Amino acid sequence: MMRFNFFLSFLTVFFGGNQSFSQSPDMLIKEFMNEGKVPGVFVAVVKNDSVLFEKAYGIADIVKGTPVTNKTCMELGSISKAFTDEAILYLYYKHLLDLDDPITKYLPDAPSRWSVITIRNLMDHTSGIREYLSDPRFMADAIFNSSALDETANFFLNRISTDSMVRMFYSLPLEFSPGATWSYSNPGYYLLGKIGERVSGKNFFDLVNEVLFVPLKMSQTKANELASAEGCLLQGYFQSDRDDMKPSRVLTSNYAFSAGAWATSGQDMINYIKSIHLKTLPSDNEGYDWRNYNPEKILPFTYHLGRFYSSYHGKHIFLHNGGTPGFSSSWIYVKEDTISIIVLANRQDYAPIDPLAWNILAWYDSSLYFPTDTLNGVEERKYERMIYNIVKAIQENKPFPKGLSEPLRMLMESESGRSIWKWIFERGFPKTNYCVDTEIIGKTKAYRFRLPLNSKVEYRLTAIINEKNELAQLLWW
Repeated sequence: MMRFNFFLSFLTVFFGGNQSFSQSPDMLIKEFMNEGKVPGVFVAVVKNDSVLFEKAYGIADIVKGTPVTNKTCMELGSISKAFTDEAILYLYYKHLLDLDDPITKYLPDAPSRWSVITIRNLMDHTSGIREYLSDPRFMADAIFNSSALDETANFFLNRISTDSMVRMFYSLPLEFSPGATWSYSNPGYYLLGKIGERVSGKNFFDLVNEVLFVPLKMSQTKANELASAEGCLLQGYFQSDRDDMKPSRVLTSNYAFSAGAWATSGQDMINYIKSIHLKTLPSDNEGYDWRNYNPEKILPFTYHLGRFYSSYHGKHIFLHNGGTPGFSSSWIYVKEDTISIIVLANRQDYAPIDPLAWNILAWYDSSLYFPTDTLNGVEERKYERMIYNIVKAIQENKPFPKGLSEPLRMLMESESGRSIWKWIFERGFPKTNYCVDTEIIGKTKAYRFRLPLNSKVEYRLTAIINEKNELAQLLWW
């Protein structure tokens, strides 16, 4: 199965059907581990600067039987994109770069067609640069899913330089004009790291350590291979075709770089979350508060400074997940409640890590619980039919129905867009859906759906309708 990013799922896959709200966090975590054969998990819930829940489960290494603790490290994947943005903002506030500079100012050997791409485009995933993990030249399928790497895959994982990776990126096509729509792009975040190095004159990992980890006392957060060499990194695992768990390889910094090559401990993530709650991130010292972000344009997803952004019944929510060949992670922050959760697991790309995080948060704040009762109004049924037709179009590779906004249509019809949705539905395409919730959000309206696959598995999504009555966003929560 191709990995399109370091675990970004556009739909959340829920296992166990309609989980009971009466289940405690401990019960939810144990069920999650049993269902997915997950060896080890760390979970923490933090409100303000107090830890409401913190517990490590299972084992760090199946062979050695060593336990997971709050000081053992796991690969973080794409959650660490926010670390990259902190470094870029640091350089911005030092007047060493401008977010609206063309990236060719710092990458002069880049193709001329990239001259219209800005640093801000890279940070918001609006550059148009196609995802490199979907390009077979980069051997992602072998790296994420093979016990034995051939010579080419081993070269990409262990020997290729970051400069060579960037030169290969230069041949990736632009799927749309920068800013016209949105599409998740790991190459964009990889390029941000190279820009950071060229502007600062420092190694990217040293730069982030100086800017972020030292001030926040995140001493165990390191590049994946360094954490492994120091004995801190847990063994990661992936599920083989025979349904057994196989040990994974370390996702090296030359392959993932500033798009997601950090390993961290549960304790370090608690420190990071507290800094978010207390507004003591380095960027907070400059007076800009990303927590008050209000997008001017409705693109298929709202992404700002390494975090997805949404709203749920008056609550502003920032979130991200991450995944590497042997690890999965999920982070959610609810601004109004000043509450966050971090979940780390040493099992590759296990989609139910996101609903686990949501369900644990709902235990502490019932207003976050996803509804179950079906709504049967005219508008609800109208959008149920639209969602059904979209799923069929993905499954059968047919044109999408009318009623999509132009930015969303551009994403859905792109090669990356169709491929990602087929990846999301790899467990099967749902044949029905039902609306369970609606909400007015400014000039838009949200419709939330459950899409059951069978008695044990369901997908969930939110459809955002803009003021032109167009479907403008499809969100996985």
